[in-house]
Amino acid sequence: MGHAPDNSCRSCGADLLQVGRKPSDVAHYQYYCLECSRRRHREYSRRYNKKPRSRARGRAYVARLKLAVLGHYSPELRCQCELLQCWHSGSCPIHDSRLLCIDHISGGGRRHTESLGRSAGAGFYNWLKKNGFPEGFQVLCQNCNWMKTYVNHEHPRID
Repeated sequence: MGHAPDNSCRSCGADLLQVGRKPSDVAHYQYYCLECSRRRHREYSRRYNKKPRSRARGRAYVARLKLAVLGHYSPELRCQCELLQCWHSGSCPIHDSRLLCIDHISGGGRRHTESLGRSAGAGFYNWLKKNGFPEGFQVLCQNCNWMKTYVNHEHPRID
């Protein structure tokens, strides 16, 4: 490693000064042409990159966290809609956890999550859990949540 590099790519043998390396790159021990360097980087990333696995772990964590929060506010994992002007008659039939979300009973959810500096997903679920599942929240399906927003005129005004 301590020797001065010759001007040829160690992989393909191309002259480094002719195929896209500057003399300063060669002087700083760049032993591969740009194409070979990119190929080696892709191979290394494919072999040693841990991102896909950690993303899967992150998604699994958020799914478990969401189920814990939803289970606290609605042990039967059902929509708790009580609106008179909703899209359904009677109790809401939705019980699929993928369609359920946390709703601020008194409104102002967007302002609340913005004041926390967190997103409306995992960051908000973490906040609820860390604060001991405070009162003032309920479980609604996405349809009932949007209907409540519309009926109570909570939607942001568009000029």
